[in-house]
Amino acid sequence: MVFEEAPARWRFGCEARVSYGSLDQRGSLSLASRVAVADTFLIEIAGAKYRMTSDDGEAHIRQLAAAVNARVEALGPAANRTATPAQLLALVALGLADDLAHAEARTRAVEQTTREAVRAAIARIDKRLEADTELAQQADAAARAEADARL
Repeated sequence: MVFEEAPARWRFGCEARVSYGSLDQRGSLSLASRVAVADTFLIEIAGAKYRMTSDDGEAHIRQLAAAVNARVEALGPAANRTATPAQLLALVALGLADDLAHAEARTRAVEQTTREAVRAAIARIDKRLEADTELAQQADAAARAEADARL
């Protein structure tokens, strides 16, 4: 079974992908076709087993599953005894979504701080360039006045 919502790099079940053309280095269309079949393997998350297929490789998916299982375990033994795997995964998903929201907020804050720092640096550079231009114009005017005085 393939879920359309799953990212292209990993999916439940097994699938084959066929490509009928690509651009070569010169930008010309190559009509060579190829078939890629990703490996299928079993993982266990919250006590439930899932058959997965991944372009990222089995090791990567197993690392992700281990992170989810660690969060399930962190919920404690009472949660593991009383909740269904779906309930445990819902709690873990909410925790991951919360972590993502916080990370995105931190990223936006860093981006805003960076934009402000760059704007301030550009303003200082512009101010310095204006001052340097003014000094150069004054020096040029003084040199012309000196040259006119000699004539």
